[in-house]
Amino acid sequence: MRTLYRNGVVVTMDREIGTADAVLVDGDRFEAVGAEALDRAGTAEVVDLGGATVVPGLIDAHAHLETDAVSNARWVDVRDVEPSELLERLRRHAAGVPAGTWIVGQASFSQDRALPDRHQLDSVAPDHPVLVRASMHALAANTLALRQAGLMTSIYAPTGTVVERDSAGTPTGHLLEAFHLFPVDDLGIAETADLLEHSIHDRFNRYGVTTVYEVPMSRQGMRGFQVLDQEDRLNARIALFPAIRPGLQPLIDDIEHLASTGIASGFGNDRLWLGGAKFFMDSIHDEAFWAARDVDHPSRWGAVTHLYSDVVRALSIGYRAGLQLWFHAIGVGAQQVVIDAALEAQRVVGGDGGTRTRIEHIFNERSGTPEMYADLARAGIIPVPNAVFIHIYGGGVGAFPYRTLIEEGFMPPGNSDNSGTQPFANNPWFGIQKLTTRLTRNGEEILPDERIGVFDGLRTYTEFGAFAGHREGRLGVIRPGAFADFAVLDADPFTIAHEELGTIQSALTVMGGRTVWQA
Repeated sequence: MRTLYRNGVVVTMDREIGTADAVLVDGDRFEAVGAEALDRAGTAEVVDLGGATVVPGLIDAHAHLETDAVSNARWVDVRDVEPSELLERLRRHAAGVPAGTWIVGQASFSQDRALPDRHQLDSVAPDHPVLVRASMHALAANTLALRQAGLMTSIYAPTGTVVERDSAGTPTGHLLEAFHLFPVDDLGIAETADLLEHSIHDRFNRYGVTTVYEVPMSRQGMRGFQVLDQEDRLNARIALFPAIRPGLQPLIDDIEHLASTGIASGFGNDRLWLGGAKFFMDSIHDEAFWAARDVDHPSRWGAVTHLYSDVVRALSIGYRAGLQLWFHAIGVGAQQVVIDAALEAQRVVGGDGGTRTRIEHIFNERSGTPEMYADLARAGIIPVPNAVFIHIYGGGVGAFPYRTLIEEGFMPPGNSDNSGTQPFANNPWFGIQKLTTRLTRNGEEILPDERIGVFDGLRTYTEFGAFAGHREGRLGVIRPGAFADFAVLDADPFTIAHEELGTIQSALTVMGGRTVWQA
């Protein structure tokens, strides 16, 4: 089937084509753009865009789609409420479900340092195991939940996990990097697939997102995406990046085991493929790896999961196997370990095999030094800060040096990194709003000299996202031969006030020539 979309303002993101007024789609690809599209249309079906702005299908280059879907459909919403209201919502929910049923409350980043302790949770649900998640990392648990996870009596925590204890050594209920240790009731594969399908439609396609680089939460999620693909219900392109042990929600025991299968990044099809794998180097806040904080006392460096030699080994295996590796590294110590290890592994192996190693969350809290930028470039590492977190930072914390990164030749991809804590972050235009305004939720500016314009912001969710996932030329661009993924917007991002960019949605989203969202 051939379709001509005409009378629009088509921002192709192709430097040679620039802006056009029409695109011709043949099957799942763009056949022609601009005047050539009009000339070659022939008997193609015609869609009049009414002067609307059209952009390539947007790419969320670091997402937790499954976790977000489950949190919204199955967990108790306690986001951004007062502590008393949080406890009351959990109490009401507990009163309506059988004793012993797991209860998970979904809070938000703003609550991660003020979560209830286990005694408070016990008071509202003594007969239910209860967890409250403030983020992927910070959570609270009641006594029954801690017992079922084996953490009430254990004197140690698994590598990378932090269990806060009182002066007597008893868990307070506050934990980091521990959600996967709790035997929360699993959903079935079919139910998980349904939740994923609805979330893709309502929380990604709605905003023009047609590609997601996903960190899956469970094996059911991995299977759920496959079910959607097999049943032709997968309405976004999904690259999977399961986590490797030790770390949060690991699905792979060791990089060597993955490499031994012979499966490399890109295995799959144009809708669902293995993107690579993810390592967790540290945690958040005081448990991020900040070696410089107290050089003489390693116990104060944070929740370090991998030594330098471990990372050299992992990268060497990944380079040889053709696996792209992501590294969650918030602290400068963790970031520097990855950079140094990449340079050493490349010396040993003779390059990175074109795998494009990524460091997630780098430069969120502080900018890099010229030496650090130079080493990143030399190692061919893609820096992946998270612009959406500008919203929650402030108080002297936060860097997000996008202007500097782009000027230095890097291509930082746009992303939501939302696991249910910031639902608004699924809209790429919210991320672009933060890139252009640099304003926190309290109106504080974070390094205003690092602002970039709307066009560069759009590049992070198109061109840069495609490059970060080895999909350049096929995704993130409107030109002949590329996949026909695009979004017709309900407002012009280049004329709307920057503070209003986060309100933009898609009037029409098309993936592979097929409409997947229509307002």
